[in-house]
Amino acid sequence: MEWMRWQPEKRRRAVLVLLMIVATGSVALMADDRAASGESAVPQRYLPGDRLDQAAYDYYSDAMVRPAGRDFRPAAGQRWDGMEFLVARPARSGRQAAAAYEPQLILVQVGAADPVPIGFRQGKAGYTEYILDFMGDGRLDHVTAAPAVPFWVLYRAGGNPAARSRTLLMYMDYHLEGLESPVDPYRRGASHDELLAELERAARDPAYLNRDMAFHLHFSLTQGQRYPEQVYYSWMYLGSAINERYGFDHALPAVESIRYAYRLGRMVEAMEWIRFLQRIRQGLVAAQIYDTLTESDPDARERKRQWVINRNPDHWWVRQALE
Repeated sequence: MEWMRWQPEKRRRAVLVLLMIVATGSVALMADDRAASGESAVPQRYLPGDRLDQAAYDYYSDAMVRPAGRDFRPAAGQRWDGMEFLVARPARSGRQAAAAYEPQLILVQVGAADPVPIGFRQGKAGYTEYILDFMGDGRLDHVTAAPAVPFWVLYRAGGNPAARSRTLLMYMDYHLEGLESPVDPYRRGASHDELLAELERAARDPAYLNRDMAFHLHFSLTQGQRYPEQVYYSWMYLGSAINERYGFDHALPAVESIRYAYRLGRMVEAMEWIRFLQRIRQGLVAAQIYDTLTESDPDARERKRQWVINRNPDHWWVRQALE
C-alpha cells in the first residue's frame, strides 16, 4: 500500500519517541519472546488492560507515520489549536494485513513537542472502534466508538505550566460559588458558561498559561455523558495536579468527584470524598446533599434530608436532588 509521505523530521521524531517509551529491556525481551514463539507481534484487536507501551514497541521499528486525516477526528471542542493527529502502522503489513484491518496506532502532537501515542483505531470488520489510554498510565483501558483526546495529553506536550498565573483558579472559584448559590449555575450565561468560554480562549491560544490544566478541565467538564468513569478519574487527577502546581486543595474537583462516585454507584468512595471535602472546605451544599444521599439508614437519611431542605429551602441543587 502506498502511504502518504510525512515530513521526514517529524517522522524521525515520532519513531524516536516510540523508542524512548519502550526503552526498558523488559519490553524488548517480551517482543523477542513473542517473535521466537511465532506469535504475531501485532494482534488484530487490542483489549482493555493491554500495554500501550508494548504495542508502541511492536510498531516503532518499521512504522509508517502519516497525518491522521479522517482516521482520527475527535469532536471540535477537543481539537485545540496546535494539535496534530497522526496514525502509524508497520510498513511490513502490506496489502494483506491492511485488508485484515490491522490496528492503527494513534498519536497526538502539540506544537513542536514530541508525538504521544494514545491508543488504537481498530475493528475486525473495519475500523469501527477506538481503544485509548484515558488515564495516561501506559495501559489501554476503554473501548469507544468515538475518538477522544485523553485529558493528560497536554501535560506530556509541555502545556505552558505557570504557577504564578491563577486565572483558571479564579474561574473555578466563580463556578464553585455558582454551585453554592440558590440560582442554577448551568443556565445560559451563568458561571458554567463563563468557565467554558475561558477554556475556549485557551483552545485558540497555544501560548495560554496553564493550557495543560485548561485542557484537563475542559475534558472533565464536557465528557461526562460519554465517559463517566474516565471523567470521575479525571476530576481526581485534576485535584492532584492543582495541589502539585499550587500547593493547596481546590474544592471543585472534590465536589465533582463526589458527584461522579455517587453516579457510578461507588458509595464508599463517595463518602470518602465527602470527608475529604469537609476537611478542605466545610459547609458546602454538595457535601450536605451527598451526605444525605449516601446515608444507609432510612430514618437518619430522612432527618438529614429535612435538615438540608430547611437550611437551603430555595437552592437549585437541593430541590433537584432531595425534593
